[in-house]
Amino acid sequence: MTHPGQKYPYRFPAEVLEILSAAGWKPGRHVDVEPWRSGLADDFSMHDAAARFLAEFGGLFVNIDGPGVQKAREAFELDPMRGVGDDRLGEWSAELGRSLFPVGEFSYGYPFLLAVDETGELYHVLDSLATYGPLPRALEKLILGYRARPLLEDF
Repeated sequence: MTHPGQKYPYRFPAEVLEILSAAGWKPGRHVDVEPWRSGLADDFSMHDAAARFLAEFGGLFVNIDGPGVQKAREAFELDPMRGVGDDRLGEWSAELGRSLFPVGEFSYGYPFLLAVDETGELYHVLDSLATYGPLPRALEKLILGYRARPLLEDF
């Protein structure tokens, strides 16, 4: 449902709303992104799409597991500081021709980063680059266990 104060005029399905609520999200949630902006300023420039997303969802730990629509669901944390010192985003930004900004990472296993570009597209980053598509639908896909669509392999 769409709620007053929600930055994305999008209706999340009830299951996604329940998972986001359990993680601490609520309609109208707003967190200060300036500590992340300044903390990452040496490595990344926070664009409007990243700031808007992080203001509403930043700092959430989404503790999910079990079967998903296309793959197992995986816990993730929306903390852009997970991207500190990670050169992959700069390399993939140059290859893609877009500005990728870190927004979090999967919590277990390999260090898969999550990043957003200036158009609001959400990416899964490792030695390859894949997309969940545009936000906020991309967040829904991530939570429900959809596979990200592969874009580029390591170079």
